[in-house]
Amino acid sequence: IVSVVNSPTYAISGYLARILSPVVGNTDYTVKNSCEFTDFIRDKTLDTSEELVSFDVVSLFTKIPVDLAVKGNLETSVYRKPTHTDKYLAFDSHHPICHKKSVGKTLLRRADCLPSSLDSKAEKRKYVSNVLKANGYTKTFLRNCQKPVTNSNALDEREPATGFAVIPYIQGVTEPIKRILNSHNIKVAQKPFQTLGHIFAKPKDPVTKEQRTDAIYSIPCNDCDNEYIGQTKRQFGTRLKEHQKAVFLCKKENSALSEHTCLTNHTIGWDNSKIITTNQHYHQRLCLEAWHINSAHAPLNGDDGGLLPDAYLHLVRKKAAN
Repeated sequence: IVSVVNSPTYAISGYLARILSPVVGNTDYTVKNSCEFTDFIRDKTLDTSEELVSFDVVSLFTKIPVDLAVKGNLETSVYRKPTHTDKYLAFDSHHPICHKKSVGKTLLRRADCLPSSLDSKAEKRKYVSNVLKANGYTKTFLRNCQKPVTNSNALDEREPATGFAVIPYIQGVTEPIKRILNSHNIKVAQKPFQTLGHIFAKPKDPVTKEQRTDAIYSIPCNDCDNEYIGQTKRQFGTRLKEHQKAVFLCKKENSALSEHTCLTNHTIGWDNSKIITTNQHYHQRLCLEAWHINSAHAPLNGDDGGLLPDAYLHLVRKKAAN
């Protein structure tokens, strides 16, 4: 898996997505979901002169058998791959109860929505109930999942949320926190405390230090405690090469690093350079650069960044002195 974040086309992709998003789904050829499709074809009748064609992107020939049209009508059902294992979120797992209820409601709603015949609906509901019971779900819980929402008017009349918070789920702790936030009209989403991403190695190829962009970085001196703090929107490796070239040519007027090496005959620790933090916004990046310049023990920069108010400068320098 290769990450395309901050790639050459990353910004333009987001720009095009913002332009195109208002027109997505506003055509006669758009299907929102499977339930909408089954509702659309439920009353459709095929004439004997009509042909049902579905083009596959690989083999480019029809993949729908003719016998799916029964008495001129299309029969639909729920399809599961042969490799499907019927494994869902276990009922005894450490997850919010709303996540487990969502599993039950989604599968039961699919069993009601997609099959076109009453016999098929009953068969799929029985299948889903057996599968969920095998995953630890109780009969009482499944019955509650089947109850319709009866207080929809109260939900519509509720004031818009003043905030939104995402908190990790810890049983016995998250629930009271959620109630407190809800009392202040703050919408709360719960997420699992432990995920597979915490357990397994990252599947994406790591981005090297030199490939990272929008960085605030530090370049130390090998022979003293001084360090240079800088920022760049481009790849850090590109900016590092510019510093190396300036030092090699001894361009004191253009580079604080070059001035330091020319005056002291010290060497720069290019291999020990590091990225302190990243930020995509230019002004925020300048503020962060100024913050780290003033908090550094012995910065090589010719100025203090110039963007921090005096009150902040006093706090930063006091903290650096301690």
